Amino acid sequence: MSGGSIAQREQPLRKNAEIVEAADGRASDVVPLIWFASDKSAYPAK
Repeated sequence: MSGGSIAQREQPLRKNAEIVEAADGRASDVVPLIWFASDKSAYPAK
């Protein structure tokens, strides 16, 4: 996947939102997602 680490993190979230919305839900209906990074310097601030 091109676009760097931010795009790699955002793309699956967008796909999940599309699936939920296709089932007449909203992204806010999904439980919170917590990410843990083992190397903070590898993930630039957005």
